[in-house]
Amino acid sequence: GATIAYLSAETGALTNTFEASNIDTDLEEDTAGVIGTKKPSVENVGTTDCLVRMRVNISPEDADEKIKLEGLDLINWSKDSAAGTGNSGWYYYQNVLEAGKDSKTTNLFEHVVIKDQSYIWDDESDEDDQRVWKDFLAVYPDFSITLYQESCPTSMTINGVTVSAVNQDGTFNPENAARIWAAYDAQTVKE
Repeated sequence: GATIAYLSAETGALTNTFEASNIDTDLEEDTAGVIGTKKPSVENVGTTDCLVRMRVNISPEDADEKIKLEGLDLINWSKDSAAGTGNSGWYYYQNVLEAGKDSKTTNLFEHVVIKDQSYIWDDESDEDDQRVWKDFLAVYPDFSITLYQESCPTSMTINGVTVSAVNQDGTFNPENAARIWAAYDAQTVKE
């Protein structure tokens, strides 16, 4: 006689889950009343630690080639560091933004300057600054810089495994943070 065995394995859908939390962040912009000064940061006003990212949109699109974000903090912020984001324009804060009073990121940048202009920022508006910007705005009357920020939890369950942006020793884990953002972006969150 012969024995025939038929084996079959089937797995259910894998889901990524965030735990319920109170994440509440505010975008802050310190302009100090000085032409070209723009110091964006994000404050955690919620009760839960979170990950933060910020995007800078410059309009009209061709004006983007004419300006520069001066004082860009690429130590505490990383451009497009989340897995699979390509060139999304996102800057990812490279630390956990803890909940609590006065918990905010470093400034993403300090000033908006017009390329190919030789003027020095001294945190005071003067006639040269005003002239340069007046000339620029004559060419780009609809010029604007829009900042957009998002935040998400520091840990989540991805395919049945808890992934945390904080290592057991309390240090930040950028690879896991990138995995969390990728899952967040994929919008595969189900309850």
